[in-house]
Amino acid sequence: MKKLLLLIPISIILCSCPDMGESKYYDYTIENKSGKQITFIPYSDGNILLDKKVILDNNKTLNKSYKEVSFNSGLSMTDVIFNKSISNLSHIEIVFENQKKIIYQQCSASSNCYENPRNIFNPANYDEEKETYSITPEDYQNATDCNGNCY
Repeated sequence: MKKLLLLIPISIILCSCPDMGESKYYDYTIENKSGKQITFIPYSDGNILLDKKVILDNNKTLNKSYKEVSFNSGLSMTDVIFNKSISNLSHIEIVFENQKKIIYQQCSASSNCYENPRNIFNPANYDEEKETYSITPEDYQNATDCNGNCY
């Protein structure tokens, strides 16, 4: 009888544990199809971090695969570039061979990144387990001219 009394609470505890479900596997790629070498420049809290820039040659890719465990938040396209190494990432500047640039801002109350489907911070760009974000000739054409003084 004593064993039964001990088994009942233990079985209740074991049965009440939440189901952790299956792990998710993320595979995200950023490809440069722009026809230009590009440089990703991060900003932390609005401050430029030139020493953390990442260069991606034309027709090259950056890729990151990730296995989500327990309650992690998954992966974003910015993690593919900077590998979660930038705290308070607020902006990303994409510079095309020091000729043109685009600046994307993190989603916030003051910046609605959902309005621009090309914004690399837009969650629509990383809402599936396998995603590819392509930087295109149209991105280059739509970028702001900086006359060789982009940095």
